[in-house]
Amino acid sequence: MQLKARARNFVMSITGKSDSANESHQNEEPETKNRAMTAVDYLLQEAELEQKAAQALPGKFDKCTFTKGYIHQPVYACLTCSNDIKNKELAQHSNSIPVGKDGMILAGICYSCSISCHSSHDVIELFSKKNFRCDCGIKILRPESSEGSGMGKCELMDRAKENQSMDTANENNKYNHNFWGYYCRCDTFYDPETEESEMIQCFFCQDWYHDRCIGKMPREESFDSYICRECINRHSILFKHLSKDAVFYGIVDQNTNKVDVIVDATMSINSDVNDPSGTEQNVPMVEHGAQINPPNSKRKLDEMPDESDKDSKKTKAGSAIPNESTHLLPEKLDFSRVDIFMKKAWEECVCKCQGCMEYIKQHNLDYILKDDPVYEPEVDPEKDIPLYDVAMECLDTYDRSMASMGAIALRELGDDLKSFLRPFAAEGKVVTPGDIMSFFDERRRSKTADQ
Repeated sequence: MQLKARARNFVMSITGKSDSANESHQNEEPETKNRAMTAVDYLLQEAELEQKAAQALPGKFDKCTFTKGYIHQPVYACLTCSNDIKNKELAQHSNSIPVGKDGMILAGICYSCSISCHSSHDVIELFSKKNFRCDCGIKILRPESSEGSGMGKCELMDRAKENQSMDTANENNKYNHNFWGYYCRCDTFYDPETEESEMIQCFFCQDWYHDRCIGKMPREESFDSYICRECINRHSILFKHLSKDAVFYGIVDQNTNKVDVIVDATMSINSDVNDPSGTEQNVPMVEHGAQINPPNSKRKLDEMPDESDKDSKKTKAGSAIPNESTHLLPEKLDFSRVDIFMKKAWEECVCKCQGCMEYIKQHNLDYILKDDPVYEPEVDPEKDIPLYDVAMECLDTYDRSMASMGAIALRELGDDLKSFLRPFAAEGKVVTPGDIMSFFDERRRSKTADQ
């Protein structure tokens, strides 16, 4: 239905009821206005743009995900609405914030709101985030709470009707420097047009790291998930009792701050990590710059091995005693000096003693123990239909008088456009996009004067 809504705007614009087309023309660059283009070229260009849009945005964007609660979903940040010059202390950053941003409010929006509510704004894609609820329209993005350009409300839903408070933040959302557009421990702004390195996402914090900043890694077919040293240190209790069968761990060189040695825990659990000779050659590795695309989907529960097939050393859920015999890391190894690369189905090897289970619940890490697919919006069946065709079909949805007005307006538009182009044909002049925009601007002024 969203394309039909756009089609209605198109019909309204040609009947003089909308200024959206005028605003679009005013935002065109001078080079675009003056570039020569044939009618065929223009139609081909429009068709190509619509095709690219359908590929990039295949899902419907007519529903905000706020009512779904805290879910694993694609998240976007609106740098326009997040700009808040009042709250400089709220979001001070070690690197320079994007040009023109003196202070930033940390907030994220869902896929639908990034299009329906923020289409004309400076929006960046943050990819998937776990346990995240859409911030669009809540108090931190409302104009009365900042001097930014907040939308003031979510265009897709009325939270008052949903008995939700717009005066409170989504307290369970976790924010980091990604919401400024910065990634990795090198803390640099991500530009998809210039970035050459491959990036890999940490399973826990969901930050993305450059392969060049990580250092050495197992080959992509050897591991399923990456966990950064910061998260290992933060959640060390979970890794002290994780089965050694689940991982490779990377020893971080103190001088370069990068992984220098990859060790398979099953082969080196009792070895001296400061003398890893003979272990590195047994683990397939890649240097930074190679293609790194580890799968991020979990195995489904029905694909997991039976309880009877599991390592008898693993503890049962709720046991008061953790499995001391399966320590992953030698005690003398500093957690802050280790990156971990998890093998497939590693979640099944997580210690399920009472202490670990309480820790998981307290820190909202339940997604470790269950299948947690990324929410995807329903595919839009109209995404491949040309907008012009939708506009024509849209006329059938109006009552007779409105449809007649639209048909008459289209006929008048065609007649006026032919009259406008006739002198160009007679003189052999090339028609530019700027000429066409001038034509529509004049029509709009004439309609305004007649009203």
